[in-house]
Amino acid sequence: MTTYLLREGHSVRVDAVPIAIRVQPVGAGPQSSETLRFRVEVEGAHGPARVVRRPDQVIVPMVDQPVRVSLLPDGDVFGPQSVVTVALGPDEPGSGDADRAVLDAIDLSGLSRREIVIMEPDAGRIKISTVGVVTDEALPAMAEMARDAARGLLGLPRLPVERRVRLDVGLDSSASMRRLSPDRLVRPCLEIFAGLSVVIATDQTVHGTLIGWQTAAVPGGKAADFAASMITGLADRPLDIGCRIEAVPPIAARAMPPERVVRYLITDAVPAGQPGAELPRAVVVGEGQQPGEQPDGATGVPVPPEDQQLDRDQVRRIVAALLSGARSLIGVS
Repeated sequence: MTTYLLREGHSVRVDAVPIAIRVQPVGAGPQSSETLRFRVEVEGAHGPARVVRRPDQVIVPMVDQPVRVSLLPDGDVFGPQSVVTVALGPDEPGSGDADRAVLDAIDLSGLSRREIVIMEPDAGRIKISTVGVVTDEALPAMAEMARDAARGLLGLPRLPVERRVRLDVGLDSSASMRRLSPDRLVRPCLEIFAGLSVVIATDQTVHGTLIGWQTAAVPGGKAADFAASMITGLADRPLDIGCRIEAVPPIAARAMPPERVVRYLITDAVPAGQPGAELPRAVVVGEGQQPGEQPDGATGVPVPPEDQQLDRDQVRRIVAALLSGARSLIGVS
């Protein structure tokens, strides 16, 4: 028997026999095999396909039309760290030499529904194709919360290609932004953008710039490393006397088509001239900020006490405001 590990955009062909779908929770997170509750849905073109349900698997006796296999939570959405492995293979006894497909570490967190594969007849065999994101990179805890919130709000593990954007984030490097430890003042906000980028950004990362009297681009990399890269760049930068956002090149000067770029500025006060079509959307951090959209159009990110962190509800409100600021590009109503 050959086992095929399926990744995003991959497909495999297996024998045209009854297919067993087995879903197994993985990891040591809060959603273990004892607590993660879900159901498997198999839909054809005209409604639910015929299946046989057993305690540990769902059997599709015949694939004579394209069918979509989805996972749904028992409640409204999957909880945090809901990760599963899915195996699809022959159910018939004596078919030990038949091929099977495995999708490893599918993260369902924050979603109300997750399509995983399409099965369809193909020249006497069954073609199994992945749908959407299959494997996620590991993220810091705050970034993971933001990713889950974005997925829950959008109802998708990742935006379709035509709706994705380049995500540009500037960080105010003036003296007032150095009054607290960057781990406390700006890291949570930076990690929220890292998690958001996994869902909406074309390259699944953030393009960062330090903005003072002059600007300095921060070398890019994986989303998981974004906050650390920005904080390292901030530590290496001399104190600035102000945040001159006019120094940032206009969107039209970027390599990507200007209509597909979303820009934000993390600061502790809305700069003069906000809001404006060519200026970044303000994200204001501070102890007195309320999470989410503010009356002036900015997004507030509170700085909690040293022994606390932002909770999931606060992160969700912040992410909702950030998505709202990009609604015209990503298709949020």
